[in-house]
Amino acid sequence: MLLTNYDFYDIYWSIVLMRSDGLGYDYAVSKAIKDTIDAEQKDNIVEFNKIRSVLSDIQELKEYEKWRWILTKNVYTYGVKIIKDDFAYQVLSAMFEELLDSLKEPNEERINDLKIALHNIPIILADEHKRVKKRITREISSYRNKWNKYFLKNLVK
Repeated sequence: MLLTNYDFYDIYWSIVLMRSDGLGYDYAVSKAIKDTIDAEQKDNIVEFNKIRSVLSDIQELKEYEKWRWILTKNVYTYGVKIIKDDFAYQVLSAMFEELLDSLKEPNEERINDLKIALHNIPIILADEHKRVKKRITREISSYRNKWNKYFLKNLVK
């Protein structure tokens, strides 16, 4: 599935909210985002606000003020980039795979450390042109050292 830079920003904000709200919808949000990232692109059409649209299907989120932004379908008139880089999608998919796996365990410290490590990566992928791998490695280094030394190793050295 091709997404825009604004979808990547929405992924960033979703991770930030999951870090702070403690509502218990982390698995549903993470699964919806990962499924969207991994979905096959079947045509040349790129749907704007795709992440918002998918998250708005999670009925319980609509009840919380912090998540009501998912109901706003923005019209972007400037600065829209379609992210075509396979690397970006591979990183996002691996991120959410790790998050989904960690959510199955009852270790809140690990889950929180992972969310802290992940939240800036969608912005880096959307905006950076140089040293992306180095920046991502820096973001995840603490999590790697503490929990999973192989996390994203095959993608960022």
